[in-house]
Amino acid sequence: MAVHHQFDTVKRKWYHIKWFADSDTPRERRLIMKLDLLIVPYAFLAYWIKYIDQANLNNAYVAGLKEDLGFHGNELVQLQTLYTVGAVVGQIPFMFLFTYLPMHWTISFLDIAWGFFTLAQYRANSFGQMAAYRFLIGCFEAAFYPAIHYIFGSWYRGDEISRRGGVFYTGLTLGTLTAGLIQSGASSKLEGVNGLAGWRWMYIICALVTIPVGILGYFILPGTPENPNKWFLKDEDVQIAKERLARVGHSVIHPKFKLGTLKSLANNWKFWALLMLDIFFWNGSLNYSAGGYLLWLKSLGRYSQSKVNELGTISPAIGIFYVLLICFISDLVVGPAWAITIAHVWNIIGLIILVIWNVPESALWFAFMTTYSSVAMSAVLYGWINAILGKSSAERSFAIVLLNTVAQSTTAWTQLLTFPTKEAPQFKKGYSFVLANAVCLIITAQFLNVALKRSNKPTVDTEQSAETEITAVSDPEKRQEEIPKKQILLNAFDMFTPGHLSPGQWKNPSDRSTTKFESLDYWINLAKLLEKGGINALFLADTYGGYDTYEGSLDECVRRGAQWPVGDPIIPISAMAAVTKNLAFGITASTSFEPPFLLAKRFSTLDHLTKGRIGWNIVTSWKKSAFKAIGLDNPIKHDQRYEQADEYLRVLYKLWNASWNPSAIQLSPSSDIYSDPSQVRQINHSGKYFQLSTPHIVPPSPQRTPFLFQAGTSSAGSEFATTHAEAVFVSSHSPSVLAPKVQKLRELARQKGRDPASLKVFATFTPIVGRTEEEALAKHEEARNNASVIGGLVLFAGWTGIDISQFEDLDQEISASDSKEKDKILSILDNFTTPSEEVPKWTPRVVAVRAAIGGLGPVAVGTAEQVADEMERWVREADVDGFNVAYVTTPGTFQEVVELLVPELRRRGLYPEQESEGAEAWTAREKVYGRGQKQLRADHVGRKYDWDVYVEEEPDKAKEEAEETAGEV
Repeated sequence: MAVHHQFDTVKRKWYHIKWFADSDTPRERRLIMKLDLLIVPYAFLAYWIKYIDQANLNNAYVAGLKEDLGFHGNELVQLQTLYTVGAVVGQIPFMFLFTYLPMHWTISFLDIAWGFFTLAQYRANSFGQMAAYRFLIGCFEAAFYPAIHYIFGSWYRGDEISRRGGVFYTGLTLGTLTAGLIQSGASSKLEGVNGLAGWRWMYIICALVTIPVGILGYFILPGTPENPNKWFLKDEDVQIAKERLARVGHSVIHPKFKLGTLKSLANNWKFWALLMLDIFFWNGSLNYSAGGYLLWLKSLGRYSQSKVNELGTISPAIGIFYVLLICFISDLVVGPAWAITIAHVWNIIGLIILVIWNVPESALWFAFMTTYSSVAMSAVLYGWINAILGKSSAERSFAIVLLNTVAQSTTAWTQLLTFPTKEAPQFKKGYSFVLANAVCLIITAQFLNVALKRSNKPTVDTEQSAETEITAVSDPEKRQEEIPKKQILLNAFDMFTPGHLSPGQWKNPSDRSTTKFESLDYWINLAKLLEKGGINALFLADTYGGYDTYEGSLDECVRRGAQWPVGDPIIPISAMAAVTKNLAFGITASTSFEPPFLLAKRFSTLDHLTKGRIGWNIVTSWKKSAFKAIGLDNPIKHDQRYEQADEYLRVLYKLWNASWNPSAIQLSPSSDIYSDPSQVRQINHSGKYFQLSTPHIVPPSPQRTPFLFQAGTSSAGSEFATTHAEAVFVSSHSPSVLAPKVQKLRELARQKGRDPASLKVFATFTPIVGRTEEEALAKHEEARNNASVIGGLVLFAGWTGIDISQFEDLDQEISASDSKEKDKILSILDNFTTPSEEVPKWTPRVVAVRAAIGGLGPVAVGTAEQVADEMERWVREADVDGFNVAYVTTPGTFQEVVELLVPELRRRGLYPEQESEGAEAWTAREKVYGRGQKQLRADHVGRKYDWDVYVEEEPDKAKEEAEETAGEV
């Protein structure tokens, strides 16, 4: 889960409470609001009812149950213990079942059964009967709290759970409060009605409310994204939810619980830390359930039964304030560790007074008013668990129940030992025990917080909570330490040509770039190597003409092998896909040289054959030689190319996303139906640049739209990229030159309603890695000896339009005004004529050195540790998300990356671990955004063309839309 660049500039005050994150799109906000209305009110209502039922044991005890059933000793605490035992036993099967059962069915069944046994309590006539009912009620209540938090974690980011859980958790305090009022009313109004005591009427009333609430849950609880309740949720809602969770690293695929989940948790130190934290929480909050406040009020001997119940509502009423305060400041200000600390510091103050006991009566009133601060952070804790274990839903499901079960089970005996009813109301042992646990709870929470930060992994999801955490840190250096590090994405950068960005290295005996044309062996072996290293993608550049700016001729380009000759990068893809499982492929193709229909067909086919591992590097083409090759005298003008490309992409979205309903393929032998023609839409497009009338000829592929790369940061290129691209390929010699361009890209994306962090930025990077620094320097020296200086100058001249051969003074400064060609890459011209700390002055001499290796981009020479340091610097200073790793020699450079650099990045927690053999394969988009994100994200313009959203425009309207959009781009 990546920390977004905009966090550095957030200036939100603590009192600026925001329900949504800035990055949430309008569709996401509508979904969040729908989920809030479905989950939170029901959870609150059900919890309210449960705690009316549960708290009423204490109220019934002081309202006549004790006398009616002949209690004379520790029966109250024994009943509380039996309820706890039932709750523990009842939870055990749900450790395994949450990933198998539809949650809206599960919770509804448990709630209804709870209601029936709540009703049964009205007819209890002995301790044994009441004990049996309390045990069964505990069994059916057991899974409710972890189940609700499992649902929260299935739909919400970790930083969104605490405040919603806080609203839900106020049901506990409100239920306790209401229980007192109901019992007070029952004692004063219903005592003796139909021959029943007031406390018996209370259980009848509770059951009559509980059972309908349980039935309601079947209809409105949304379930989980894997097993959603379709009464109120659409398929689109589920997809949007999966997408927003995927982009922050949450698991959106819910694998079933397996025995391997136990092993994984057992080896996870976070699980054990969370277990200790939960044990201390349960035992550090026993004071709220022990009934001490009510028993103290009764011991004063000055209040009637109904008055005791009324006064008993004061403490839980204040608890509502505690819960909301702690949960909101956790999400929006201080984070979970400090929210837990604040809650229990207040609890400790009250406990100290209760331990002393012999204090003025007003001090005891104050102490009992702090009681509910002990449980105010419950939603914070379980939201934290969801966030920490969010990458595996199976682990999260098991852990939430197991932690709750084990922690609660400890209270079955600790409460019995430390809060015997005979010692009421002082409970000196009990309050001392709770005090010690509260102190341990704070220490454990702070230890876990520090350990998580040191592991360089987020303690909460950083979409919003990292944003708010930054506001509490004014020192920039400290702030940088607080921000979790990005997971770096690596693409291998190659081209179907000798040399690529380091011309001349084909002369090195170990280099294999000249064999690219000989057979598929080069490509197959390279793919296997990259797969072994867990490389994100093989990014293949392409060009449609030679570089003829240098000396006004193509001769030196041909002579030096400066990206000449060039083969078609699409041809080897199928062979490479056949020998790999997870390696993605980014293929360069131009919007200038072929109709959209042909490109759509080719990329859909490749997406099918690779099982969704195809990306498209969108280029608009600018070389005069390339346009002449297809019979055009001059390239299309720069801004017009992007205008045309914008329409090109919209035609493709229609073909890829709008033409086929996902259910169009029928495969019905008995009916002789392969696909349903009513589910295949003809696309009729009449725009400024393109016209077509046809359905897409290829059925929907795994991704539908290939993952979209785009290169270029000119004004028109940036507008295009922030509209269409999912990843932008940039090249610069310095992070200081690149940083403002990246910031501009992210800001433009935000303005277009996209999450700025979803726009991934890849910078060119050429590493020369050795096992020692001396070995790396020797490799660099060898590369310099083989480098073709003229070949590098040919590339520089072609990219920038500056014929550097015309400079007589090798130390003359080069500027953008020296570019005489009107056709060039404006972003590269700007990058490589802008001075920086690394290059104070661009001259022919500097260009000759820097262009020969790495294509003017950064070249890092050193050990794996030193090269990783440099990568981290670029990520930190330029806010890039990853690198297109260019080679000096191939496969030599890529072997160094796989064998030396990747292990070092993994050691630092910056690179994902290698997938196990049995793991599910990834699509290209999932490797960037996370499991489940196979199609375009919900905030991407291409989703406006989905089958169930798109409405075909009239031809003239389509043309008007194209022209208006072109004006924007």
